Amino acid sequence: MVNCCRLGVSQFFVSRLDTVSNVVDQAIPSPAPRTPVALFAEPPPEDHDYRPISGLAVTASVLGVLSIAAVFHPALCVLPALGAASGALALRGLLRADSRAVGRWPALIGLALSLCLGVLAPAELLTRTWIRNRTAERVAARWADAILGSKILEAHSLLMPFARLDLKGEEESVSGDMLDSAKLEAAYRQRLEVAAMLACGATKREAPMLREYVPESKAREEVWVVRIVIAPCIPGKVSLPEGVTVPEKLCLDIEVESALMPRANWWYEQWYVKKVTVTVPEAS
Repeated sequence: MVNCCRLGVSQFFVSRLDTVSNVVDQAIPSPAPRTPVALFAEPPPEDHDYRPISGLAVTASVLGVLSIAAVFHPALCVLPALGAASGALALRGLLRADSRAVGRWPALIGLALSLCLGVLAPAELLTRTWIRNRTAERVAARWADAILGSKILEAHSLLMPFARLDLKGEEESVSGDMLDSAKLEAAYRQRLEVAAMLACGATKREAPMLREYVPESKAREEVWVVRIVIAPCIPGKVSLPEGVTVPEKLCLDIEVESALMPRANWWYEQWYVKKVTVTVPEAS
């Protein structure tokens, strides 16, 4: 009897333990089996879409920056044109539906720089040309006015250094610079262009007009040829040799040059009269 009771109690507790064990197994899942990882395994591929940069956009931005060189030389005005074309083509390609490239901002920046500098460079060139042409006309008119006003030494000072008269070979005078100036003025009065203007006797001139511009080359510097007409000539104002008549007017073709001259720690542009050619127009 006692054995039967012990057997029943042990079976009861075993069944209870099995029930508790099943509950615990359901509450705590078993760990997943570990898989071995290779030491130098390749990383998994990243899940993103790569979009390349447009080559035309980069080209447009580079040409847009380089277009500033067009301000310094007219031959480089091709850079803004190429930059604008590259920027327009880049934007056109980027706006297509099937395009995967990027670079909209570089293309816009290159296009804007090319257009701005493409307009600025010709405007600066035209402005600089106009200013230099007017300067050449002003220098030529100043020389002519000095001769007409009998300011011979002032006109002589406007000549190129190599075109000025040199009196160093003559005898030194006891009166110093004053006599040298008088001799210089007398010698310059004998020059053909000066003598012709003085013989004309006119005190008025027409407005100077730029006749020709010779650009700089390997053979010579750039030259402005300014024409000034002196009229009307006054007969009898200056005594002339017998048989010499005074024309109605004189045409002066004055060649003007500019040169860089040093001054302290800086360079400045100095304008000179290089050569004067006198012609007598045919009477109409």
